[in-house]
Amino acid sequence: MTIKRLIVNADDYGYTPGVSAGIRRAHLEGIVSSTTAMMTMPPAAAELRLAREQCPHLGIGVHLTVTKGHCLRPAGSIPSLVPASGQFPGVRELSALLERAAPGELRDEWRAQIEALLALGIQPDHLDSHHHAFYCHEKALLVTLDLAEEYALPLRTPPPPLAGRDFVQRLLQQRQPPRPDRTLFSFYKQRATLDHLRQLISSLPPGTSELMCHPAYADDALYALSSYHDLREQELAVLADPTLPALLEQCGVELGRFPEL
Repeated sequence: MTIKRLIVNADDYGYTPGVSAGIRRAHLEGIVSSTTAMMTMPPAAAELRLAREQCPHLGIGVHLTVTKGHCLRPAGSIPSLVPASGQFPGVRELSALLERAAPGELRDEWRAQIEALLALGIQPDHLDSHHHAFYCHEKALLVTLDLAEEYALPLRTPPPPLAGRDFVQRLLQQRQPPRPDRTLFSFYKQRATLDHLRQLISSLPPGTSELMCHPAYADDALYALSSYHDLREQELAVLADPTLPALLEQCGVELGRFPEL
């Protein structure tokens, strides 16, 4: 019988202390099995040390970023990505940034983000990206595929609007990076409810699925940085709901992590 495996992956670890604390609780008390770290954010290193101490079974990947936080390479070495301040522009400038980005500079910065996690003694287990950046431009996806092969890391599958792009289909077909059979993106905003999550679990097909989620405590730092804040607390409450483990067992679904691909 084909296994049904679900990777419940919480994005944005290290974004703020409240986000990180919420993800740890969603893992320790709920069904979150994996997370991805924003290495460009100031709290990331300290919060990752807490994750390593408190959550030894939590999978940790790298949330490759060009739209939030401070670059890890010297700003002067990646002028196509950041101004002299080293601060990445916001998501509204993502398309323009990727259009002008020098592939070598993008590769250097994203490699630095992977190496920053390794420097903490944490082996990353997959790559995804903030605002799905690496599926937004062919050069970004080529850089990511090279890094995924270099570090032997799986990728998140693309969301539906981006999955249909010709270069995405072509490059994924050519390079065949390990990735889940599907990623579930609908547990978000007003659909981040217990009923919707139970429906997703109950209808899960065979194979490996990833559920993208964003649990958090909405601290002051998150309010200052993101328009998606209060509903992250709702996600946290849902993902820690005590009825979910029994539902997973009833539906024959195993919680998993990316290395099991």
